[in-house]
Amino acid sequence: MYINDVVKKKKKISNSKVTENNLGTIIEVLQDTPFAVYEVEFLSDNGDIIDTLTLREDELILLR
Repeated sequence: MYINDVVKKKKKISNSKVTENNLGTIIEVLQDTPFAVYEVEFLSDNGDIIDTLTLREDELILLR
């Protein structure tokens, strides 16, 4: 995955308002190996920032 890729979370994270339906954009690659870690910004349907989360590649679904 790369910066500006659109993603979704695979499951809800307890301390976040982000749901599985919110789209996110990778804004930074924090670690590439051995396990990829990304900073992802999630937006509401109105375009407002809901949260910015640090997530592993296995917690994300790549959409485009």
